[in-house]
Amino acid sequence: MQLAKLNFVEAYRAANSPQAYAIRFALENAGLRVLIENESLQDGIGEIPSGWPSAPRIMVEESQLVAAREFIDRIDQGRTPDLSLTRSEATRCLACDAVMTEAETTC
Repeated sequence: MQLAKLNFVEAYRAANSPQAYAIRFALENAGLRVLIENESLQDGIGEIPSGWPSAPRIMVEESQLVAAREFIDRIDQGRTPDLSLTRSEATRCLACDAVMTEAETTC
């Protein structure tokens, strides 16, 4: 089966690239198909917004989404960011999930 024909959806947003890769390797070892999006955006400078919009996204095949989120909850000690929020609704700290104003760079 070719990856291009699969429908990948977001399962999790990691705080940073090392966390994203740790989760990716754990999911792959569990037999799930995983891609990481935005992995290099946090290193960018200039027009790229930092924080939630540019956080590495763990993408899994749509049929594996529930299993992936359950697995991530177990390996991340149940601390999963609210994936339903968008940048316009709230900016949250990637470490503790606290709501932050646009001007704040740390929580």
